Order: sequence, then C-alpha cells, then structure tokens
Amino acid sequence: MDLATLVETRTEEGRRPAFLVRVREGAFEAHFHRTRTTHYTVTNQSDRPRVVYVERARAPSWELDEAGPLPEEVQRHAWRFRLEIELNSRAELPVTERLAMRGRYLLRRFTMHRSGVEWSTMERTERAVRQSVSLPVRLAKRVRAIAKARRTSANRVLVDLIETGLEAKGAEKERFFALARRFKDSSDPAESDRLREELARLTFGD
Repeated sequence: MDLATLVETRTEEGRRPAFLVRVREGAFEAHFHRTRTTHYTVTNQSDRPRVVYVERARAPSWELDEAGPLPEEVQRHAWRFRLEIELNSRAELPVTERLAMRGRYLLRRFTMHRSGVEWSTMERTERAVRQSVSLPVRLAKRVRAIAKARRTSANRVLVDLIETGLEAKGAEKERFFALARRFKDSSDPAESDRLREELARLTFGD
C-alpha cells in the first residue's frame, strides 16, 4: 500500500439526448446513451513527483466515451490510465463509460407539415416477449400475403391478428353475459326462447 498517495472516487450517472430517432411500424424509437462517470481524485502527499496508474474494470456492453481521457493501455477486462502528479499536488481523472439503449413508444397521432413533424402524447410500449409459434403452411402463406400487401413484417401481422382475435373473444364473452342477464330477467316466454337459442349458438356454435 502506498501511503503517500491518496485516491478518492465518486460516481455520477446520467442519460444523454437521443442520437438517433426514427418512426417504424407505428412506433417512435429513440436511441440514446446511458452514462456513468467515475471521478478519480489522486493526491500526491509526498515530496517528489509520482506516476500513478488507475485501472478501471470493463463492464459488459459498456464502452469508453471517446470525449474523455484515453487509456494508456487497453486490456481485455480493464482500461489502464496513467497519471503524472507533481509533489504535494492533486490530479483529476474523469472516466466516462456509456451504454447504448433504446426507448420505444407508441404514437397516438403522427402528422407531417411543411414546417416539420408533430406528434401527440406518447405512451411507452409494453416489453416484448419472444414467443415461437409454428404455423401450418396454408396460414403462413396467408400471413406473408397480408404482410406484403400492407408493406409490413409478418411478425406485425401476427401481432395484429392475435390482438384482434383477443378483442373479438372479449366482446363475445361480454355479449354472452348480457344475454344471460336478459334471459334471467325475462318474463316473456317468446323472448326467453329466443334468448335461449342465442345462448346455445354462442356456446355450441351454429
């Protein structure tokens, strides 16, 4: 341990403005960097100049910010910085790392004007979950045909079809319960027979 050298650190985290923005498949994507800056303050408490090496471990997916000091040596798992400190003096070393991230938002309204582009309030999309689905050849061909006609991806078509199917199923459920309530409250024999038939169709099909 070098008692003549005092090292102090503090860390700040932040987020930089988006460096890439695009609209794709009805969603607004903003690409930005999350930043983490570690400030090293090294004090030489001796009566002679010193050379100090600061080693910063490399975190997975993080990269060194190009605007900051360059390392003396780049190792597989660390960056190594060199500091020359005069006697009884102090040196500062800010090491900034950045992590590329993406925010995805749904657009409620998107309008283009001659003066520019405007959009209404955005809401963040739900986290996507990867799900493998096997389709019969006949259905796969129909999905690809729809995607080609819409000029979108087959994945987007599948998501739309599933959402539409779930909404239709929910509406059918609500209709069933509404008919059941009417059947229960009906005192007219003719209406009761008609409601019974409708309930049977919903339950067993035509």
